[in-house]
Amino acid sequence: MRKKYTVIKSAVIGGIIALIVGIYLGLSFMYTSGFSYGTWINGEYCTGKSVKEVNEILKAYYSKPMIMISDNEGNTSYIYASDYDFSVDYTDSLTYISNHQNPFFWIENLFKKNDYLQIEPVIKYDEEKIISMVGDLPVYKKYLEMEEPCFKILSGEDGFYLLDTRHDFLDYNKLEASVLSMATYGGALVVSDEFFYEEKPTANEISVKKEWEKLQNFLSTKIVYDMGAEKIPVDSAVLRSFMVLDDQGNFVYDDDNNYLLDDSKIEEFVHELCLRYDTTTLPRKYITYTGEVIEVDFQLKSTLLDEAKEKVYLLDAVHNSVKEVHEPSYIRQGFVKGENDVGDSVIEVNLTTQRLYFIKDGELILETDIVSGNPNKGWRTPKMLCYIYAMSRNVVLRGEGYASPVDYWIPVYQGIGLHDASWQPSFGSDYYLTRGSRGCINLYIDDAKTVYDNAYIGLPVIIY
Repeated sequence: MRKKYTVIKSAVIGGIIALIVGIYLGLSFMYTSGFSYGTWINGEYCTGKSVKEVNEILKAYYSKPMIMISDNEGNTSYIYASDYDFSVDYTDSLTYISNHQNPFFWIENLFKKNDYLQIEPVIKYDEEKIISMVGDLPVYKKYLEMEEPCFKILSGEDGFYLLDTRHDFLDYNKLEASVLSMATYGGALVVSDEFFYEEKPTANEISVKKEWEKLQNFLSTKIVYDMGAEKIPVDSAVLRSFMVLDDQGNFVYDDDNNYLLDDSKIEEFVHELCLRYDTTTLPRKYITYTGEVIEVDFQLKSTLLDEAKEKVYLLDAVHNSVKEVHEPSYIRQGFVKGENDVGDSVIEVNLTTQRLYFIKDGELILETDIVSGNPNKGWRTPKMLCYIYAMSRNVVLRGEGYASPVDYWIPVYQGIGLHDASWQPSFGSDYYLTRGSRGCINLYIDDAKTVYDNAYIGLPVIIY
């Protein structure tokens, strides 16, 4: 009985051992086609999985790179992994791990801490496609398509100007290398100043710069004609018109390597200036207070510049780069300097309407009726531009057959003047045709006083 029990016991133990061995060997044979027990790779549990299966899992979890490229003009472009055939593969590393695992020693992993393995994939991509996409970037195309830099002096409507289309150059190789460095992990790239460089100036650019500085120095000549109310500058635009250029628009130089100037153009400028202010040899046009344009034939004062002296002056001043405010020489001078050489204080007498206008400092202070000379008796008041040359109170005006006392006597030309006329019964209208004076301008006594109180010797008087 004991013997029989021993046999059964041995059989049971042997069976259990056989079962355990069978299970162990079964698992061992299972791990021959997959990773051993307790294998963790890149955070993934890989036990029993084949190299191919784990490779696909890890590839699926790999974060595909994306490259973002911005430039200083606000353009943003993206290059995706699929654009340049980006791929990852863990097969080599996984095979290495698998080959170094003994499937029959998997039991060891039960009694030790899990080994979490980290591996890197084999990365592949097409560099040529990346470079091609860099070539399509807006900033790349902009600088690639830029015209050849230009640096030269040109002449335009507003004068000479320096055309400078030089620009910084894009370092294409550096940009391409920077983008390629991001192919594996992606990232953001800003095409900033570090990607640009400035080429050294050429011999021609150095020459043009010196010429420009010389030209600026010449054009800085600033003569200002002080014409009184107006200031006429001989500025860069005027100086440019004096310069001689060849058929190609290039500067011409004299024997001293100075800019060749056309003296006839300088003289023409002076001539035009003299004509502009000439109220002596040219008909004087005058705009009255009421807006009427009249032509004055006879005048006691007018403006005439000394053209000969001014030509000599300006020729010398321009050739010597003078900078000053210049008051021109005059042969005759008007009441004031300026195109309106009468000024803004004047007495206007309209013989047709028999009205007098006294404008002082641009403001009308008196408008009144008058009585002028009687044309029917040969005493017509002459039309002229004259001025007050004296002022007297309580005078007796005497002539052939008359002696007339007046309170205010304001002579303007020879024996003709403005004065009160208490003997006149009325003023204005056509009274002058029957009761006109011997040529003087008759006024109400109050008006004569106003004129006398506000006038001064030298005040212009226009009779028309």
